[in-house]
Amino acid sequence: MYIEEIERELNQEFRVETDIRLSQAYVIGAGDSFASSITIEGETGGRFRAIDPYDGFSFDLKGKPTIFVSVSGKPFYNIRLAKKLKGSSETYAITANPSSQLAESVDHVIKIPYKSKNLYPAHYPFDDHLRPL
Repeated sequence: MYIEEIERELNQEFRVETDIRLSQAYVIGAGDSFASSITIEGETGGRFRAIDPYDGFSFDLKGKPTIFVSVSGKPFYNIRLAKKLKGSSETYAITANPSSQLAESVDHVIKIPYKSKNLYPAHYPFDDHLRPL
């Protein structure tokens, strides 16, 4: 049951509308969003560096743009770190929830056109974050 539904949703046309182009950045995500961040770090040879939101408070994240990845836009530490960085670094959110606290805490929002009809094990955030990254 899950397999067929997951395949059907993954095979749908998925297009993210943005003119933002970055050559390097920090990518912050928690859970599946962090897994997406790690994938992008590997695919870009480290130009986009994956950082756990908890670790982000220990690093100097100035000098590069910072991208927060979250379908819901609700993870507490992503929001807290985005607010801390506001004004000292260009900040971006990749989210399906452009009215979330995370989206309101960053300089730029990239909306993921994500609407699942069903609740599945947490594979969607991972898949949907990889596409716009």
